[in-house]
Parts: sequence; structure tokens; C-alpha cells
Amino acid sequence: MRPDDLPNEGRRAQYFVEIGKAHAMQKNYRESLYALLRAEHAAPQHVRTMSPVRELVGHMMRTARRDLTTGDLGRLAQRVGAVPS
Repeated sequence: MRPDDLPNEGRRAQYFVEIGKAHAMQKNYRESLYALLRAEHAAPQHVRTMSPVRELVGHMMRTARRDLTTGDLGRLAQRVGAVPS
């Protein structure tokens, strides 16, 4: 099954959130970020209000390298409310 085969944007977003979690568990934060950004692209409002996404992004902000936290991850953190804007 491919992500495009999933029935709606919410399901597609959830798929990418799960992929993001799996990458984060392996401390592969860059791939995790890419998966979360794909999730956000599929269903922005859905992803931005998910508490597991907020928790995961907050964790990544605390543990990822600085070059990652100041770029796309930092902006995602602001959008999901993981850091004060």
C-alpha cells in the first residue's frame, strides 16, 4: 500500500505521523521531520492540533542538532505549539 492509496487526507497524515515517530525512535530526526512535514501538507489543521505531534516535535526540539532546530523543525514547532511563538 502506498500513502496515496489511503482514503482521505486525515488518514494519509496519520500514516506520515507514524512514519515520523518511527524515525524519531531511531534518532533519525531529519527523516522524522520530513515525514511530519508531509503529514502537515496532507492535512494541516489535523496535524497542527494533534498532541502526539506536539509532543514529538517538542522532544525533537530538545534533542536534535542546532542546524535542524533553527530551520524547518523550529518553524513546525511554532505551528504546532511546541514552542512559544
